[in-house]
Amino acid sequence: MVRERPGLGARRRRRPRARRSTVGLIALVAAATWGHSTRGEPTIHQEAREVVTVAVRPLTVRAVAEPAAGFVFALEGSSPAELEMLLEWPAPSDKSRLRLRGTRQPGPAGDVVRLVSELSGIDGSNPRQATREIALGDGPATALFEVSRAAGDRVLTLVVEAELTRTTAFTVRPVAGAPVRFRLDIEWTENGRTIPLEINELQTFVGEMVSYSFRMGEPGEAESGRIDLLPLQLVGETARIEVALSGTLPDGEGGIKVVSRKEQWVSTSGTTSALSLAAGEPPVGFRFLVTPRF
Repeated sequence: MVRERPGLGARRRRRPRARRSTVGLIALVAAATWGHSTRGEPTIHQEAREVVTVAVRPLTVRAVAEPAAGFVFALEGSSPAELEMLLEWPAPSDKSRLRLRGTRQPGPAGDVVRLVSELSGIDGSNPRQATREIALGDGPATALFEVSRAAGDRVLTLVVEAELTRTTAFTVRPVAGAPVRFRLDIEWTENGRTIPLEINELQTFVGEMVSYSFRMGEPGEAESGRIDLLPLQLVGETARIEVALSGTLPDGEGGIKVVSRKEQWVSTSGTTSALSLAAGEPPVGFRFLVTPRF
């Protein structure tokens, strides 16, 4: 969030709200070459998953370019799955396209796999549909699915095998680090004088960056500042903190100068550290007072 304030001649104290960084509050950042961290270790969660594997094989006709492993698709939850095959139908010299759509649905005596077929010419002409339901049990369930009949009592039949498998998936979920609060005092330094501008309270966690930015005047024509605070590691009452500053300041010749710097601090809870974003001699610019509490 950026709050605009009047130019230097009309500067007054305000309390705009802080803008958090887009990293979010629950990201997990690896730290740890410095002492022992109090951040929680990632937790392992166990999740049961059910997958229905459906294998289809033409019984009474030949498939064109059938895969070596046959036609197989998997159903997870209520999401549908589809497969498509070209068949020598209704005569060996003819070609037809068969689309098969499967879903897992509740049935009167347990879940079933519902299959809907659409048989058409190779160009999609003359589509015909058929349906078949296969009950799921503890083991593989095999059924015949009559899709269509042609002249001379020729029947297009599929062999369908459906099997429900249950697996356990293990996932590692990050745990947020310890909470950290920053009191941020912003001052303006000019002609040897220090003018208080703002006091802000920023909240974050170990391993999560929190940012605050502001501008005084119009974009590209006035002073601006941004501070990024990243608690890297916490050991008892001592924290390792990365501080990055960037902004724009007058260059003394009617233009704007871009200034940036980055530092790492080792600070105790309640101790105030200062960092300036200034240019010129004597310095003109911003002074940031940062007081962490954890």
